[in-house]
This record gives sequence, C-alpha cells and structure tokens, in this order.
Amino acid sequence: MLSISRFLFLATLAFAPLAFGSVEPWAFFVLVLLVGAAITLFLADTLRHATPLYRVPCLLPLALLGLYILFQIVPLPQPFLSLVSPRAAALRQATIGILLPDQAWPLTLNLHATLFELCRWLLWVGFYWLSVQLLSDKTMLRRTLLFLAFFGGLFALSSILQNIFTEDHALWFRYVPDNSMVFGSYVCHNHYAGLMAMIFGPVLALVLAHRPPRQFGSPREKVLGFFEEEETPLFILLIVSAAVIAMSIFASLSRGGILSLCASMLFFALALFGRAFPDRRINRRASAVLLLCAVIAAVTWFGWERIDNRFAKIYAADNFTDSEGRFHFWADSLKMVSDFPATGVGFGAFGNVIPAYQNRYLGRILDHAHNDYLELLAEGGIPGVVLALAFFICLFKTVRKVLKKRKEPYTILVCAGTATGILAILLHGVTDFNLHIPANALYLAFLCGLLAAAAHTRLRDRVTPVTYLQAHAPGIAKKITVPILLIWLALAGLALGRWTIPAFDLWSPDPHIAAGDTALAAGLPSTALENYQQALGFSPTRSALLQKTGTAALKAGLPVSRAEALMAAGVTLFPMRPGAYGAYAGFLLETDRKAKALSVIRSGLEAHPAQADLFFALMAHTGLSPAEMFTTLPAHSLVLTKFAAHVQDTGYDFMRKAILTAAVEAADQEAEPVPWAYTGLAHLYLREKDPDQAITVLERGVARLPDNPYLLYLLARTYEQNHISYKALDLYKKLQLLSPGYRDTEQRLKALQR
Repeated sequence: MLSISRFLFLATLAFAPLAFGSVEPWAFFVLVLLVGAAITLFLADTLRHATPLYRVPCLLPLALLGLYILFQIVPLPQPFLSLVSPRAAALRQATIGILLPDQAWPLTLNLHATLFELCRWLLWVGFYWLSVQLLSDKTMLRRTLLFLAFFGGLFALSSILQNIFTEDHALWFRYVPDNSMVFGSYVCHNHYAGLMAMIFGPVLALVLAHRPPRQFGSPREKVLGFFEEEETPLFILLIVSAAVIAMSIFASLSRGGILSLCASMLFFALALFGRAFPDRRINRRASAVLLLCAVIAAVTWFGWERIDNRFAKIYAADNFTDSEGRFHFWADSLKMVSDFPATGVGFGAFGNVIPAYQNRYLGRILDHAHNDYLELLAEGGIPGVVLALAFFICLFKTVRKVLKKRKEPYTILVCAGTATGILAILLHGVTDFNLHIPANALYLAFLCGLLAAAAHTRLRDRVTPVTYLQAHAPGIAKKITVPILLIWLALAGLALGRWTIPAFDLWSPDPHIAAGDTALAAGLPSTALENYQQALGFSPTRSALLQKTGTAALKAGLPVSRAEALMAAGVTLFPMRPGAYGAYAGFLLETDRKAKALSVIRSGLEAHPAQADLFFALMAHTGLSPAEMFTTLPAHSLVLTKFAAHVQDTGYDFMRKAILTAAVEAADQEAEPVPWAYTGLAHLYLREKDPDQAITVLERGVARLPDNPYLLYLLARTYEQNHISYKALDLYKKLQLLSPGYRDTEQRLKALQR
C-alpha cells in the first residue's frame, strides 16, 4: 500500500500541471481523488505496520486559517455582523435585506466560492502533510527530486516545441481562444512560468549536489576522467533539464516569471555564499557557470529581441491586458480593501464584489486582482494575511534552526533550492494570481513539505531515527484515519458536484437562478422570486440577479419601492455594466416614471459612452423623438458623435450640425476627446461648401490631438484643395514622420514639392 501511495503522490505531481493547471472542475475532482487515495493508502499502511506518523511543522497557522475560512461561512446575527464588518452588513441590507430584513448572514459575500476555497485549503494542507510524511524517507526524498527534475525538463521541452510548431493549442491538441497567451498545458503563459520557476530551484540544487568528482592531471585526462565517472550521465541530464526549464520560462515571455526567476536565483547564490562543503567534487561555481552558459546559449537561440520587446510593452501599455492594466486592477482592489479591512469580502468572493469598484468598462468581470497579496487582503482581511505570513515565517525559521545542525551538502543544497522555488512563486505573486491556479498552489504546498522534510531527513544509512521530526504518540493513526476519510469523501462529493452533479454543489446560486428564469418565463413570478431570493442569499452582489429579482418582485405584487431598490442596487454594484442602466431605465418606464428613467439613461451614457447605441435604441423604443433624446444626452463628444450618426437618414438630418457642434464643444473640454467629433463636423461643412469653417474645426482638432493621422491628413487635404500649399506641405511632412506611408501622403508630398 505504501508503494501505491508513493506512486499516486508522484502521479499527482504530474497530473496537476498536465491537466491544464487543474483549473477545470473535472481536473480538480481527479486531483481530489488522487490526493485522497494517496493519504488513505498511506494511513492504511501506517496502521498495518505500526509505523510512526511525524509531527508536521507549522500546522497551527494553517489550522487557524482553515477555521477562519469556516468562520466566514457561519451565519451571524445582524448586530454582530455590523460590528465585525459594517460594510458587509450594509451591503447585505441593501440587497437581500430588502426582501429578508433582520436575517442572520455570513461574513462572506459568496457562500459557494468560500466553501470551495475551504475545499482547496483542505487539499493543499493535506498534500503538505502527505509530502512531509512520505519525504521523511531518504530514498523517497531522492526519488521524488529526480522525478521532479526529469518531469520538469520533459514538460519544458515539450512546451518549447509546442510553442514553435503550434499556435493557440494547449498541450499540442487542445485549441484555446486567440486572445490567450498559451504555453505548454497552460492557457496563460504567466502561470506556466510560475510553475517552472518553482521547479527550477530544486533542480538547480540537484545539479550542484550531483557534481562528479574533481579530476586532476592534463586537460585531456580531466575530460576523459569526467566522462568515465559514474555520476557524469546523471549530472549532464540534470544540467540539460535545468537549462531547458530556464529557457522555457524565457520562451514563455512572462515578464513576472523571468523577473521572479532572476531574483530567486540571486537569493540562491546569497544563501550558499561562503559555504564550503568538504568534498572533492567539481567546484560549485564551475557548475553554476556551466549551467548559466547553457541557459544563455539556449535563450540566444530563441532570441533576446522577443524578450526585449515584451519588456518594452511595460512602458507602452495602454490597455487592460497589459502591465498598465494591473495598476488599474490594484487601484480598484485597494478601494475594496479600504471598505473591508478587518475581515475581507470572503475567500473566493473577489470577483463578485470588485465590479462595484471598477471605474472602466472591461466587457467582462475581473475575477482576480493580478496580485495574490492584494487579493488575500481583499478576501481575508488582515487576519488572512497575518495567518498566511505566520505560516511562512514559522516554516523558514524552523528550517533555518534545523539546518544549523546539518552538515550534509545534499541537504543544504536541496533546502536552498526548495526555498528558492518557494521564493520565486511568492515574488511572482506580486504581479499575478498563480496561487489561484490549483496546480501551482499544489506545487507550493509540495515545496513547503519538501523543505520541511529535507531539512529534517537524515541521509546516512543505518542511522536512527531516520528524521529529526518528532513522532506522534502511538495510536494517533487510528484516531485520525476515519475522520480524514470522511472529510475526503465530502470533499470529493463537493468537487464532483461542482463538475457534474448540481445536487452535490452546495450553496451554488446558479441552479436557483436557472429555476427562477424558467418560472419567470412561464408566468410564475412568485416562484421565480423564491428562487432568486435563495440565490441572492448565497451571492447578494450579482447585478443581473438583483435586477431579475426586482422584475420578479414587481410582477409578484411586492411594493414598487422594494422592487426599485433591487433594480437600483444592480446599478450600484456594477456601474460598469451597460445593461444594468438599461434594465433599471426600462423598469422605471414600465412604472410610468419617465423623467427618472431618462436621468438613469443619462447616467448610463456618461458611464458607457462607447455603448451609446444601446441607449439610443432604448429611448427610441419608449417613443422619444430625436429632438427629445438630444436634450437628454450628456455633454460627451463620443456620445454626441454617435448620436449624429444615429439621426442620419431619419428625417432629422437638419439636427446633425447642432449635434456635431455640441460634440466639438464637448471635445474641447475633455482630457481624451474623440477625433470623430472634429472630422464629422468638418465633413459636414465641406459638403456645405464652407471650407473656412471646416478648416477652423480641423485646426481645433489638431490642436487637441496633434498626433492623430486622420485629422492631420484631412486638414492637409483641405489646405491643399483651398490652395494653402505651404501649410499642406508642413502637415504632410509631419504625417510622414508620425505615420510613414499613411494613405497617399507620399504622393501628395511629392506633387506639392515639384
């Protein structure tokens, strides 16, 4: 049974990353089965042979963290909830509290997600515990490290080849969307780099630990002697594996991965600085230089230019998918932290609450903060951060204390390499959410167990005890086996429910939402309201759900004020969702409050000028004429420009000049005006044979947007057509510098220079 448990342990390490990071429900379910089976078989073998269980270091902060997650799930009376988390209590009262006042509610704002985070915590703690138990055997410790090195090398090699020969495919065969930066089996290259940076540290330690004996004599004799040594083939394989792993991190073009790898390697060098190992093996410095040369050669073949271009985007980024976007994410996350500092919003609830704090329209919900520490603070509050920090401080202090007594080079190198891997993923967490990827979180738990076990495991033959870890009292295995088995069965059931059996998926709002939608479509508003109410109890911050509930409440005969409060909450909790304003405005129109509906539409247009066409359609549906619509619009250049296009060919073309004039006036006052306001009005003047007015408008536009190619081109063409050649010539020259080859600029320039 022990051999099967060990096999399942290694199989878990291979399966987790290969199953696309284990982010999908089916993969997580298999992960739970593998870890649960490995623990169960290990405990069964322990009972059978009466072998000791070892005390695992630093379990107390982990246990307290688990209890804290559980505390977030427990319903609390309103007065106590208001005391512990005033903002959470107020938010509950402004949503589900409209329907169920004075009810006891938990701290978390997403019961289902927090329950799943508790499951994840159980899985990681279980794997950490199992790693310490299994790796306390020196043979298993060595085998696991070699397995890690060769698995990492082969996986990295496969990922590099896949990157060269395929496009938009994970693990060679699975297509992923074009907007993903897939690498290896990971949809996101950053998460692949995070995994490999963790693996690289222990593999580097093995390279230095398995150095062949130093050779003496002439250079020829040294070379021949090196290849005759028994350890040389393993050393070469390890150094190649380490080089390929490092190369794959660079090839992934993950800036966070590359920087965390370099920073962690500096830590590794400092950790071993000044240590002299009493052996006659190849100098560690020579081995490190050899590995460094191999990595540099490999990356040079791949191309430094691509890496340089990737880092250059840090300074040129102007969208939400690049590095500048992270600063916006962090700013929004900090706003949320300031509202929930003491207890957070609940583990796993970040994605449900952050929409209320977003100040830009992304077209999607931001699931993670792209900073593991900010997300931990937002979800767990100060206690969550303190407990996580306490675990790592405890672990490193414990290992450091033990290593002071250890003399074996292998132990010291492995501990330094493992600590390097842990540091790499912790550093990468500053710019990404690696620890929310199940495979990467599992590997962090494994490295923590490896660090604790390697520091305590004795490597000499025929010595007792085999580890410096203290053993539990006899009989402890009997007491914990059944509870652990029951916990794992429950965990497997929850994971299975999340994957395929909704009946096992406790506290998920989705089945209730689906039932409510069906009932509402069937003309059963009271039934729909009951289902929506149940879903809101589990997750009270969903904008669309709140507004569905408001619709059902109105149709079920509840007071209009309560239904309207739910509709308004849908806007407040996701102001960047265009449909929220439309649904609220439609509700107000249905209840004969046209003035307030128009005010909501105006707010929606101010928040979402790019989605203006949706609001125009809504206003037209209510019977508003274009003239009435015009008086409702905010002074925003994009909105007004779109409205000018909206009224074209509708019998209200005569309004376009007034609309575009208002758009230009608005653009003159905006920090980021749109060029179409100026070009639209200029084209209108040109059609009216009024080039002087067109030139005036275009000059105003160029003054505001001096680098816009089309504005420059249109102004130059207008100058040229009106025989102001010297000004046209200057603009064409500027345009050639800004945007070489733009339209027919080159031909126009040559014609004017003749």
